[in-house]
Formats: sequence, structure tokens, C-alpha cells
Amino acid sequence: GSELGDSPNNEISWKWTSEKRMKAECQDGQYACANGVQCIDMGNVCNGERYGENDCWDGSDESSCDDKDCTDDMFTCGNGAQCIEMRFRCDGQKYGSGDCRDGSDEENCELSTIKCPNDQFACANGNQCIEMKYRCDGSLFGEDNCWDGSDEFECHWIQYADKFLGDYSSGTYKYRTLHEAQAECLKRADCGGITYEPRKNKYTLRRGSELGDSSTNEISWKENTGDWNEYADSYLSSYSEGDNKYDTLMEAQAECFKRYDCGGVTYEPDSEMYTLREGSELKDSSTNEISWKQTLESEASMDLRSSVMVEQSSTMSVNNRVQSGMLAIDGDMETGSHTECAYDKDIWYQLKYNEKRCFSEVVIAQSYTGSSSYNAYRMNDLEVHVRDSSTNMGKLCGIMKARGDRSTEGQTYTISCDGMCGDTVMLKVRHNRGDYSYMGCIHMSEVVVNFAGESKPDSVVQSSTVLIDDEPRSAMFAIDDDTTTSSQTECAYDKDIWYKMEFDQVRCFSQVVIHNAYHDYRAYRMNDLAVHVENSKTNTAYTCGSIKTRESLRASGQRYSVQCDGRCGDSVMLRVNHDRNKYSYPGCIQMKEVGVHFAGLPGVLALRKGESAEQSSTLYVGETAKSADLAVDNDMETSSHTVCAYDEDITYQLHLDSMRCVSEVVIVNSDADNAYRMNDLEVHIRNTASDESSVCGTLKPRKNSTDAGQTYRISCEGKCGDSVMLRVNHDQSKYSNPGCIHMKEVGVHYSGSCQAGYYMTIEGCEQCPKGSWSDMDASSCTQCPAGQTSDSGSTSQNQCYAFSVQTACIDKDGPCTDGSAYRGKVSRTRSGKVCQRWDAQYPHKHKQTPEEKPDAGLDENYCRNPDGSQWPWCYNGEGDSPRWEYCNIPSCGKDCIDENDTDGSAYRGKVSQTASGKTCQSWDSQSPNRHNQKASEQTCLWIGGKLLS
Repeated sequence: GSELGDSPNNEISWKWTSEKRMKAECQDGQYACANGVQCIDMGNVCNGERYGENDCWDGSDESSCDDKDCTDDMFTCGNGAQCIEMRFRCDGQKYGSGDCRDGSDEENCELSTIKCPNDQFACANGNQCIEMKYRCDGSLFGEDNCWDGSDEFECHWIQYADKFLGDYSSGTYKYRTLHEAQAECLKRADCGGITYEPRKNKYTLRRGSELGDSSTNEISWKENTGDWNEYADSYLSSYSEGDNKYDTLMEAQAECFKRYDCGGVTYEPDSEMYTLREGSELKDSSTNEISWKQTLESEASMDLRSSVMVEQSSTMSVNNRVQSGMLAIDGDMETGSHTECAYDKDIWYQLKYNEKRCFSEVVIAQSYTGSSSYNAYRMNDLEVHVRDSSTNMGKLCGIMKARGDRSTEGQTYTISCDGMCGDTVMLKVRHNRGDYSYMGCIHMSEVVVNFAGESKPDSVVQSSTVLIDDEPRSAMFAIDDDTTTSSQTECAYDKDIWYKMEFDQVRCFSQVVIHNAYHDYRAYRMNDLAVHVENSKTNTAYTCGSIKTRESLRASGQRYSVQCDGRCGDSVMLRVNHDRNKYSYPGCIQMKEVGVHFAGLPGVLALRKGESAEQSSTLYVGETAKSADLAVDNDMETSSHTVCAYDEDITYQLHLDSMRCVSEVVIVNSDADNAYRMNDLEVHIRNTASDESSVCGTLKPRKNSTDAGQTYRISCEGKCGDSVMLRVNHDQSKYSNPGCIHMKEVGVHYSGSCQAGYYMTIEGCEQCPKGSWSDMDASSCTQCPAGQTSDSGSTSQNQCYAFSVQTACIDKDGPCTDGSAYRGKVSRTRSGKVCQRWDAQYPHKHKQTPEEKPDAGLDENYCRNPDGSQWPWCYNGEGDSPRWEYCNIPSCGKDCIDENDTDGSAYRGKVSQTASGKTCQSWDSQSPNRHNQKASEQTCLWIGGKLLS
């Protein structure tokens, strides 16, 4: 019955609500329970559990689950109740119409790689073989093709719609499939391409290579091998690696086109084989060899080599169609990719390029629109990363925030990557159960990656300019966006050759791209060319890397990219120097074009965020803490916020990963309406070890509600430290608003390294003094060993050298005029204060200890110069101020006791103070002490076997 009656026995009844009586519409990968109102994950079907938390309430998910005996050509699913065709085993699809309901057909697939027969093609998934005729047949994801589309990779044929090629090839020229026609065309010298004739449904071989307009919807294909020139009685040196011999010229040319180590093809009459050769310089042949070399490549060939490999974590079938990752880059909004949906699992999709590229943005068109747009939330918080597979390092571009707009435009998302560089774009989402209402997955109609173009400098200069055909090859020709012109310096051995790109302001660089002007042996003139980022304001430089040149006819083969990892400066310097004993060719710089990719500008998500952050207080909004880490999480939707107050120091500190030199600090204010709460915020660089700090500048807010308008850049001009401190304090009598710090994001740009021979200080990079040396990025200079010294700015211990010195004085004409070798016993400052012992930490804490500086002679409380200062000094042992002072130390010569003058009887110097700091009495005075030692000056003398004063 459905009518309720009153019960005298405390009975309780339940009825379906009208909503529950509606039949559930289950999604792909879900099982429809027999009750008609419940959907469960397919993995819970026939799992041996009945009425579990994730099972059907009516137990229907465990019905018909009796063990089945599967035939040898079938796969037995893990639930024991289902047999599937073996072709569905490890096909990359889960919960498809032909798959196991529990997904067990996709388990342990890494152990089931199939070895294909010689007459079949092995798909990249490792678990599928297809007939060779379907290889490069122009069909993606057909019934007989690889499910991952790999049978169409590296098929270098270009399709031309509504075009035909003239004249049939001789002999048999009509074929049923495109693959058969392509395979035959490769073998023939009289085949310039293929034309499909719709009326006859045949693929025909054609002699002609010129395309004509077709009025009958014909389609043509031409193999993209570039243009080749033939050279009789010539050969090219050195075989290419791997397979390098082919029966036909077209096969050899097609393979050479794919390889970077192939400069051309040489025909060997003796073996009757066409061979791939590394060299590109033609040499005379005495055996009637013939060679072919490529000329400049077409734009289409460049597009082919910029192709991308697509992978995704899993692939679903929707309406019996495989939703492969390739369907998101096919240019068709009616098709789409789709991974499986799941909780508590990393779901990913990646685009991997065949070379490093720099990316400006990633555009994602989510595939569910209209009434199904709630599915957009399956991709909520999807992360977009740029990765470098060679270093296995990645950077986060941004996070996609899904929205409910049902239009195609509303479901199109743009994530900025700010010129980040790598060879892979990775999309990743993970929805943990309890945190999200929907399982996570990735489903896209299309994904488009926009590359960041190479930027040009404001000015250029090179070390020299050569004339070729009476035309100067000036530096400007490498930044004119014209690949038919080029810059060139003189070529020379044992000489610094350089090219400098200058910028009007300090910029941060992710990559420098160089296009070598020559492809033959002359390419090696730039071998080992080094790329540096330099900052003229801070005297810093950073070596990004160097290039290894190669012989390659292709423009991409002479394109070299050097990563600079976000280093900052106002110029980029290219340098080469070829030692005559090490290089076969003189060094010079010759470029069609050169340019840079900026890092982190104009966006802020690419900033360096340090290791940790802390703030003086944290504001709570409701129950949400606006903690310091929310300003360094690369999420512009979150923000940090301190408590606001008058007459109080409000601080935020960003701890860097080590001592760093900082170009600028970038702050994005999170509250435009209250921007003036951060007025006069000071930015400091701090060295926590020495408790020193230096002010970079102050923030002056403005009224502008955009993120760009609330982005502030404070220049630090290369100041070095291990943390960045932000501080604001608003005096109530001077400011209309209380002070506080609230930021969407904060980060820094590093200014580059301190060069070897310099060390980091709170004011920037300073040169190491005499008697010391340093490596690059040193936080202090290392003293030369005892008995050795060095020149200022020395870069290694090898530059320290031995010297003879009178260590009880300072020889103004010797190698250590700063007193670093002084080992005398003066122990008072110039003002007469007793020196603090070097092994004591009172009254002043310090790091100049005998343990830290074992070769500095830090004995007792004697004046010394352990840190490369101008003169020996010591800490004030009598109080807080001053912290330290220089000492009065005698100069060698007449002003000291020579090491051979054992009793000092020859001393004629001008020291006029006792060891305890008392002023000497004049020798011609009898007050306050009477004596019979006559002298004319108030100096210390050795008289009567004693040193008197």
C-alpha cells in the first residue's frame, strides 16, 4: 500500500519521495542499479561486497556474478563473472561497452607488452598490433587503427583539399587505399604524389608535382621531403647513426628528412644503396658516387617537425567511440578527448613537443556545454604546468576555476604561462572524496597552446663587423626579423669574440634563442659559444650555458636555445674564444636572428617565492585564516592579510632558499579599495646571520582596481640577503588609515650571481680584497692559506702565492698593505679601547672566531684583519658603542722592528703609545717621570736593554 495509516504500536514507515522515484541517468563508467534510482562506480560491480557503502541498496550489483569459464581467446575479468574479447585487454579504455565491469582488464598492463609480427605495426601503447596497411593511411582512431593514434605519427605527407596532380605514373597507378598508394609512390622515380578520385574511389599515382585546382573534389597528397639538389661524382662524409642504407632514393630522402644527424644522401654504385650521411660538405668521388642535399625547407615541413605527442592518464569510450587525447588537438570542436573519472586519483593530459618551447598561454575548451555544463566542475582546480623532461622540473602556470556558464565561450578557459619554457605542457586534476561533489576527469573539445615569441633587445653591439661582398654584416641584422640577412663578427683564434644585447631596464630571462647563419662546417665557428646575463648596475653576471653546434641543412637544426632560469639583468652577452690548439676552426659569431624569452613578465605567478613566509599577525575572515602562505601559493584567488593597526610595526617576511641577490620585489595588493593601508610600506633585504638589512624602497599605492594596477615593483638593485622583509607602521597622527599588509601574491626576481672574485653583501656584490678569493655566488671570501696572499678579486686558491713579510708590522710596499698578514700584539683601538677577545661573544656577538677563520691569526685580543677590511681592527671590549674600531699598527721599515733586529735596538719608528694605551712622555721632559735618557721626540726607544716609553 502507499496510503499511510496511524499505528498504535510506534511503527515507522518510509516512502519514496517524488524525486527519488525518478529514474537515475547514469554516466559513462557507472552501473545502473536495478532499483532505477541509483548509480555506482563500475568498479564496485561483482566485487563480492553486498550492501556496502558504495554498493547498490538492492544488491543488484552482485547478481549474475557466478564464476564463468572463459575460452582461451577470451579474458577472464577479476570479478570471475565476465569474459571479454582479448582485444579489449590493455586497450587503454576502462568501463567501455566491451570491457570488464570492474576495470580489471586494464590492470598490470605494463607487464603485457605485445611483440608484433614483422608484417604488422606495433602501436605506441605497447599492447596493440595492426595490419601494416593501416600505417599512415590518414585515418585516426578507425576500427582497424591504433587506439592512441600512433599509426599516424611521423607520416610526412601533406594533404591538399580540392587539388590534383597532373599525369598518371607509368604502369599500375590505381590503388584501393591511401597507404598502398603512398608505399608504392615512395618506390618510384616517376611519382610526384597521389590524387584521390572520388568518382572512381581510387588513389592514383601522379607524375606531376604542381598542384592544380580541382572542380570534382579531388584530394592530393605530396610527401614533404623538402627540395633536393643532385651532385654527380660527389660524396658526403660519415654515415648517420642507426639504419642508414635504403633501396630507393625516396625512402632515403624521407628518412633523412626526419633526422637531425643527416646532412644528405649518397648513392654507392658498388652496393647499389642510398645511404644517409652526417656530413653536409661535398667531396669529390672517384667511384662515380652521387649525392643529394636539401635546400631551404618549406613552411609546411617546419610545422610537421613542431608536431606534438599526446598522452593522457586513461581513455574512455563514449557511445562506443574512443575519446583519445588526439581528439582534443584535431581542430574539430565536435570531437573531444575524455579520461576516466575518479575520486582520489591523479588524472592527467600532456602535450610533449620535440624541442623546448616557451609558452604564453594554454586555452582549454571544455567539452560539455548546454544542459550538461555541470560536468565542467569535474575539471575544477585543474592545474596547468610547463615541464622540462630533461631535468624533470616543472612550473605551475595557473589553475582553472570552472564555472556554470553553458555557452561554448563560457566553457573556454585561458591560463597564462608568462613565457615559461619546457618541452611538455601538463594538465592535471585530482578530486579527493569529501572535498568535491564530482569526480575528477579531463574532457576537452580542444586544447590550444600559444607559444611566446622571441623578444628583441633595445640595442645591440658586437666586437667587430666583417664585410661580405662590400656589405657590412652589422649586429642589427640579427634582430631585424629577416632571415635572409645576418650579422657576423670577424673570425679569429685565441681572441674574445662577443655580441651584446642591451635592454633599457633590468629584465628576467627564461631563454635565449640563436639562429646560426651557416649550416655547413662554418657552423662550428660558434661551437661552445657561451651565453651570459649581466647587470651593469650591480656588476653581476650569470652564465646560462653554451651551445654545441652541428651541421644541419634545416633551419630548426641551426636553431639553438639556452635556458637562463629566470636570471635578471640589463644585457645578454654572447661570447666565444677558440684556442688554436683545441679547435679546428677560428671562432666568430654569425647569426640570422637572435632573441630572448622573458621570464615572469608581465605576470606574477612565475616569481621566485622562497622557501617559507611568515607575518606578524593573521586576520580571520569568518573561519578562514588569511595566512602568510596564501601570498606565495601561485593562486591569485587567495590572499594573505595581517591585522590592521595604528602605531605598530606590521611585518611580512619571505625566507629565501639561500643567500641571493635580488633585482626586484613584486607585490600584488589584494584590496584595491583599501590600498592605502599599505602606503609607505618598506621593502628590506635582510641577512639574518649578520642581523643586517638594507632598504630597497617604499610602496606608494594608487587607485586602480585591476591586478595590473595593484601590482607594485620595488627595485633592490642587486642587494644580497637570505630574506625579504616588508614593514609598515602608520602613525595615527599622520595617516588616515591604519597600517596592514594584504597581498594576493608576493615574490622576487633574482639579479643573477655574484661573479667569482666577488662576494654577497647586504649592499650587493663586492670584490674580495687582497689575500682572499671566492667562487661564484659566494657569501664570503675565503682567506689564502697562512704565508700566502693574492690580488684583489682572485677567483681560486690557485691564485694565492707565498710572500715574505714582517708580521709585527704592516709593509706599505709589500703584498699585504691591508694588514691581513699582521701578527703583532697591539690590542687597543685607535681611541684606546681594550679589544674584545676573538674567542669571546661578549659584549659583541660575531662570526670572526678562530674556528671560522683558523688562518687569520685570531689570538687573544690582538688587532687583526680577518675579513679583508682596509686595516686591522677589533671589537670594542669595553661596551656597546662603537661595535668595532680600527687599530694603530706600525708600518714596516723605519716604523717597525725588523725580524732580524731581535732586540729592537735599530727601531726608529713613531709609535707613541704604550701597550696599555697610555700616551708616552716626551724623552726631553722630566715630568711626570724623572730620567736620564735624552731624546728629541716622544717615541718608544730601546735603551739600556729595555724597550722604554
